[in-house]
Amino acid sequence: RYLARGIQQSSQSLEETLSSRTFARYAALESIKMGAYSMLIVLPLETGAALVNGDTPDWFRALGMASLAGGSALAGAALGNTTSYALLNSAYGYSASSRMAELTGLRSAGRFANLTGGVVGGGATGILFAYGGYWLGYYDLQTANRAAAAGLAGASAGTIASAAALGLIST
Repeated sequence: RYLARGIQQSSQSLEETLSSRTFARYAALESIKMGAYSMLIVLPLETGAALVNGDTPDWFRALGMASLAGGSALAGAALGNTTSYALLNSAYGYSASSRMAELTGLRSAGRFANLTGGVVGGGATGILFAYGGYWLGYYDLQTANRAAAAGLAGASAGTIASAAALGLIST
């Protein structure tokens, strides 16, 4: 009963924390920036690939892929930031992050929460992009499944590599 009451109080305080104006503003701005950056990267790549192959750029496809990349990155960034914030600003999330940081040798609940947010956000971005491309008809379901798995693996590997680099630098 005590544990259930603690979890209920923690979830209520987390809900209040996540709805705070400061976090909401930060998460929204960061998510919008990530979406815009993704669009600015994908649009020239799509049109450049067509030009390199000697084709006329398919502007409908290029804009569709850029929009898909922007939307996926926006949603992934929002989910990743919310995950990190939730882990650090709830009693049980912070406790779990501290314990996992000890077990993994990260030495900091903040590091663990940020890495977890990176994996969750990056994985969500990859999965949304893969299945969004399937839904828009750019490729088949088998390709979408492979792309989703590759996106999730890439997000995890990239996040772990950045943690390892920071660990080596601090050591």
